[in-house]
Amino acid sequence: GMIHRNKPPATGETLARDLLPLDLVAEEGSLALYRVAGLLSPPHTFAPGSDQGRMILAEGWSPPALSPAAGADPPPVYAQRSEVGLLLPLGAEASDLRLQLSAPAAGQTVTLWVDGRRLATQPVGQAPEWLAFAIPAEAGRPPLSDVWLRFSRVTPLAELAHALSRPGPASLLVRSAGEEVGDFGHIYLDGVDVSPNRRGYNLAAIDAATGALLEAANFDTHADPDAGARLVAWVRALPPGTLVAGAARDEASARLGEDAAAALRGLGLATDLRGHFRWSHAFIGQVGAAVGAYESRDGIRPAQVALGLGLSEPQVAAALYRVELVK
Repeated sequence: GMIHRNKPPATGETLARDLLPLDLVAEEGSLALYRVAGLLSPPHTFAPGSDQGRMILAEGWSPPALSPAAGADPPPVYAQRSEVGLLLPLGAEASDLRLQLSAPAAGQTVTLWVDGRRLATQPVGQAPEWLAFAIPAEAGRPPLSDVWLRFSRVTPLAELAHALSRPGPASLLVRSAGEEVGDFGHIYLDGVDVSPNRRGYNLAAIDAATGALLEAANFDTHADPDAGARLVAWVRALPPGTLVAGAARDEASARLGEDAAAALRGLGLATDLRGHFRWSHAFIGQVGAAVGAYESRDGIRPAQVALGLGLSEPQVAAALYRVELVK
């Protein structure tokens, strides 16, 4: 594999060498060519909310956090449907599959299916706990097995609002991608995408006490010469304390302007996207905040921030924290 040392992130080469047994083959200027030394054995433990663990996730899960905080336990991912999939290297020999799960409401059960075969059903408690499933030996099992978790119920987010220990929405998820890394700008408020999802900055104003959507708007700060002024007027019209979620799509820097950049700083943001062509930028700020917004920007992949559960659908069945294969 080729590594471009002059492109972000600066820690990419070190991270690759920590994760994989790599030999340096050649280097020239800012380029370094590596090859994997020997065969890699499949892993047996996964944190699905981490960058490495997300590779086991198939259908039905909430988007995992991008680059979880260093040193902290990765957050869980959430089953957003009654049936969700995993891709796991079970192997041909017998093993135990251990899943650390919790349910948002009482009465939940989960049934495990492996490669089209039903194995067992177990209850899922509301506190995180480990469930163990015996996987029988099977000659000729594929390198990655199709594993399905089928839950007995899903809970609408509206039923969870009363259980929150804070005001505001149960779930707010913002996902941004520049044109070359996905080209989207989503704002999921309690699992419903309220973003206009057009080029430039997509903004949603949310009542901080009730979590209700006040207004959503798009500002094409790439090509529209009036977009910056409209953005400033829109932010200034919001009551103090209003939550503002923002997602840049495609390109949002070319016509941002100082006044518009200052209006965004007034939401507690540290990022000024000017000079960062086609960068991703996702944030959750608050009108009148000097500092402290949740935000993420990235020049080579999508950006994402979340408040609460971070769901992209309006219901949840369970949270998954870790997966282990015990031979």
